[in-house]
Amino acid sequence: MDKEQLKNIIFDHYHDKVARNLGIDVKEAIKKYFQKYNIHVINQEFDKGLFENPLLLKIFSQTNRGGSIEVNETSIYRALDNYVSEVITRIASHEGNANPLIKDQVLQGLNDYSALLWSNNNRGVSYPGDVASCLDPVFINTVLPL
Repeated sequence: MDKEQLKNIIFDHYHDKVARNLGIDVKEAIKKYFQKYNIHVINQEFDKGLFENPLLLKIFSQTNRGGSIEVNETSIYRALDNYVSEVITRIASHEGNANPLIKDQVLQGLNDYSALLWSNNNRGVSYPGDVASCLDPVFINTVLPL
């Protein structure tokens, strides 16, 4: 079995489970979230299956609050990217001001962490060792010497 087949098996099962655990119809959940966040959809006939994962629906709704948007894969990717950028800014902020150096360090750490997950073909890495080496190389070299 290759990686693509395994991914389809896992994610198809996962999406079925997520939709059942939502407790309500996906279409109804979309309607409620879009009303709550005042989102006006340009293309009403979009693929509702894009939001079977409730976390994705929430992130999409929060990042597109109060806007008019065409729902498609591109707008979902854009919402995820905006969400990650917002989180990085919050992490790098102190007393309301975002430190650009810390933002760059956090972004680089997330990129390194993602690359490590991808290269290891895994969903997790050792903590604190590998996590700290990605997110805070100074910490790993001073506190956890090799």
